[in-house]
Amino acid sequence: MEPYSHIGDHMTPTIIFDPEKKLFLMRGRSFPDDAHTFYKPALEWLEEYAKNPNGETIFSVMLYYYNSSTAKILLEIFKILQDIHDKGNKVTVRWLYHEEDEIIREQGEDYKDLFTFDFEYISFSDKTIK
Repeated sequence: MEPYSHIGDHMTPTIIFDPEKKLFLMRGRSFPDDAHTFYKPALEWLEEYAKNPNGETIFSVMLYYYNSSTAKILLEIFKILQDIHDKGNKVTVRWLYHEEDEIIREQGEDYKDLFTFDFEYISFSDKTIK
């Protein structure tokens, strides 16, 4: 399966889905004008991946800011990951957040309550990413 990637900008995150490298990443800020249109190719790619996933999928989310439309997309992404998990594959979401941003951490905790796969919370500081 060919990887999916989008290089982020000031309104959209960088997205890299590469099963061969075992890299599934969303990073940056997400408030596209039309989240459904922007994320449609990524969701379609994930749905195709879910038909024949890796035995283990580690999905990293490092969003500094996202709007309510993106929150709904994350829910759709996590539903696809739940399907992968329900088929007997290991799925872990790594929810990365700035150590001072409790709101983003709490949002990740809210998602965890909806799904049965593993969530890991990883804080970072400004020093970590320099």
